[in-house]
Amino acid sequence: MRNLYAILLVLMGCFAAPAFAQETEDATAEVTEEAIVQTSEVVLWEIQGTDATTVSAFKQGLREALAGEAGRHLLDDAAFAQFFSKASPEVPSCLMGLEPCPSAAGLAFEMAGLSLVIRVELKSTQLANYALIDGRGAEVRTKEITATGVRELAFALIADVFDATGSVSFNTRPEGATIEIDGEQVGTTPYVTRLSIGTHEYTLRLQKYQPMTGSIVVRSGLTEKVDHVFQEEAGYLLITEAPSGARVFVNGSYVGDAGQPIELEPGMYAIEVRAEGYETMRETAQIQPGLEMRKTAPLVATSGFLKDFGSGAIQVNKYQLKLGYEHGFQRLTFQDARGEAYEFESILDGEGTYPIFGANSARVSSNGVRLDLSYFFEYFGITVLSMSYRGSSPDVPVALLNESGETVEGNLSSVSRLQIRPFQLAYRHVYKNVMPIAEIGVGIDLQWIDVESVAALEPIALSQTDAFATIGFGAQYFFTPAFFGKFRYALQAYFEDTHETEHLLYLGVGLALPNLFGLEIEPPETL
Repeated sequence: MRNLYAILLVLMGCFAAPAFAQETEDATAEVTEEAIVQTSEVVLWEIQGTDATTVSAFKQGLREALAGEAGRHLLDDAAFAQFFSKASPEVPSCLMGLEPCPSAAGLAFEMAGLSLVIRVELKSTQLANYALIDGRGAEVRTKEITATGVRELAFALIADVFDATGSVSFNTRPEGATIEIDGEQVGTTPYVTRLSIGTHEYTLRLQKYQPMTGSIVVRSGLTEKVDHVFQEEAGYLLITEAPSGARVFVNGSYVGDAGQPIELEPGMYAIEVRAEGYETMRETAQIQPGLEMRKTAPLVATSGFLKDFGSGAIQVNKYQLKLGYEHGFQRLTFQDARGEAYEFESILDGEGTYPIFGANSARVSSNGVRLDLSYFFEYFGITVLSMSYRGSSPDVPVALLNESGETVEGNLSSVSRLQIRPFQLAYRHVYKNVMPIAEIGVGIDLQWIDVESVAALEPIALSQTDAFATIGFGAQYFFTPAFFGKFRYALQAYFEDTHETEHLLYLGVGLALPNLFGLEIEPPETL
């Protein structure tokens, strides 16, 4: 850079030699320091440093600091050569003897279109010396600059030399927020100001909203914008007078322990306070920005039988698989029982005589197992699979008819029953861990009976089928949200008069699952 500058001075000295003798004191008037730093003309930089990396980082910092004016700052030889080649300067009139010429240095500045040369010597990444060279070639200012890094050093030098500033605008929604810049309150939004180039810290505050703190880099000749949408300030929930170990749930999720302030966004919440051995308190709370909502929770101790697993803890397990013992009893005539070679005629009376066909009935008790698979919505449920298998040994004397129409006496030794209920609806009511339940549905009863007779070597097999409607009432007791026991009493009314109404007692256990084999359908909230 200095070699190029020297060559330019020699050339200008040769062209201007006759005119230099005519220089006057007025022609060499000094350019004041204030005039130099406020010029808008081209500035030539000569930068030296201990290593190329530091110099490169310093130049990059200058480009950032001079973002809006970088075009008129020549930071290296290549930029100067490109600028000079495009400038196409005219021959000064003083070289043609029309007026006195300034000094050689001044002439060189004029020919190059320069207003200022800045020489920078980088001592380290945090220390630099600079000198300002005016059109006479004289140093009008020298100074030492310090900063925390190379980039900051470049910003500090620009601010010191040019008293550089940039524009900053602050806008918020809602408006009216107070603005603090570098710890000093300066106004309210919307607000526009000018700041010295470099990094500035700011804070925006608005009552009932969360404050915003940030930093902004101000660059010369540019307008930086800060646009902020305030978020409402959080409120607090404090549960007092609760038993030791009480836990607080908000909208079904655990958020903390009672007695400790719980931070929440403003809004309406469903609050639950739970403690082992106590009934759960359920309330709603409206949280206001910046305010503390206090609620007392003197929970009531529960009995050992009733438990409170919390809102939705049971209902979330929508699939229920139940297995249990079932006992049934009713009176049957068996008049529709048929076999390959025999059909049922009658049950013998106490005197061993044959009454009118189907006039007698026998009381039959059966025992077995029952399996149910159900899906529950919040209150309603559908049983998608229900079947039971029961057996009995009535030991009742009966009469059969063979293919020849002859009566064959025998003894009803066993009755096996398979009952399938393809569709049932249920309604339940949730009270803590106990759920009363009502069920209705339809089904089909398949019966197989064996009659032992001296007329046949093997028991004579007969069968009959009938449909029925059922209604039942019972309760489920949940030991945990996923494991329960169930009791039910049901009536089954048959469509044929061969069966009287059947009474059923059921006692079993069940497992409640949130999904079955990884499958979870999306049902409506209610039927």
